Amino acid sequence: PTSAMYCLDDAFHRTSCYSDIELYMWKPPSSVHVLDAGNQCVVEYNQKSIQVPSSNKSWKSKYVVVGGIGADPWIINMYYTKGDYEKAISNNETKKIKVKVKSWSLIGAQLLTPEPRTVHYMKDSCKNPWSYIVVLTMDGIAIKIGHPHKFGIELVLERVKMAINHTKTYKGF
Repeated sequence: PTSAMYCLDDAFHRTSCYSDIELYMWKPPSSVHVLDAGNQCVVEYNQKSIQVPSSNKSWKSKYVVVGGIGADPWIINMYYTKGDYEKAISNNETKKIKVKVKSWSLIGAQLLTPEPRTVHYMKDSCKNPWSYIVVLTMDGIAIKIGHPHKFGIELVLERVKMAINHTKTYKGF
């Protein structure tokens, strides 16, 4: 997108109009996996235990992205918000990322929950179910990612599965 902007600007200054510019769009084939799997989730990663916290107060809200534009396909990044992720992506070309991000490699990681599991937490004197997954990194860190709705965790789960499978077949490490 940035290089296209420079091309458009250059063409405009040469001709004083955009009428002579031809834009070509390319849609990657289905064999090329260009996914930006991100969602605002709740996470817990400070303990090595694979057990989910006993209280919902132990979870932290983070925008979770697996792979995507600004990272290798086997990297899982966690930002405070989607806005922080967008800032990081827009600042990626200048290499001046001014947002806090937690990152882990999924190389050698294990997905301990191939299907989302459910835990119940009390809220307003009734039990509310949360869906969660657990990823164990090669360093032994258990990353727990949850969401109040099952569909909120499914995109992240599928992307984690793809990333782990990618690391098994990728020969460039």
